[in-house]
Amino acid sequence: MKPTPRKATIMTTPNYPYGDPGDNNNHPHQGNPGGPPDYGSYGSGAPDWGAEQPYQGASTTSYGGGFENSPMNAKPNKLAAWALGLGIASIVALLTVFAGPLAVLILAAPFLAVAGVIVSIVALVRGKNFHGAGKRTGWSVGGLILSVISLLIVVFFAVVVVAFLNSGIMDCFVDNPDVASQQACVEQFLNENA
Repeated sequence: MKPTPRKATIMTTPNYPYGDPGDNNNHPHQGNPGGPPDYGSYGSGAPDWGAEQPYQGASTTSYGGGFENSPMNAKPNKLAAWALGLGIASIVALLTVFAGPLAVLILAAPFLAVAGVIVSIVALVRGKNFHGAGKRTGWSVGGLILSVISLLIVVFFAVVVVAFLNSGIMDCFVDNPDVASQQACVEQFLNENA
């Protein structure tokens, strides 16, 4: 689409660079009262910004033109926050064993720990795509450490419980109805296996 030629505007004087303010009939900037003139109409070779311009290609300079490349605007690794959160949640779920009725939450600890290990590893791998503080490597490592500690505690207690149940000491509680006989049976069992 070719720009349409415009007719020449009136000459201005240094006192009134945008034309005589009293002349309302032939104002050089009628489309924008009080603003600068449309330089495309003077024939100076300046482009008409209203017309479509061909694409000139990407800039070859390294300057992006604004603050979009600033470290303050860098997006952080959100997966690292999830990794740390899952690690903390797995430890808290283990500590609920001391919280009375909330002790049932300890059943969620192994699942939170496994999820925390997986998410932490993925966060560390994805962190390579981020720069500076946006990597959040410390968060990912912290989540991994907490999740592994929680998982090791769960495995340790599972082994202890299974060993306790298979030792034969549970027979003392099944065979003896009163507390005194249960205690005597347990003491006898421990003395025989010591």
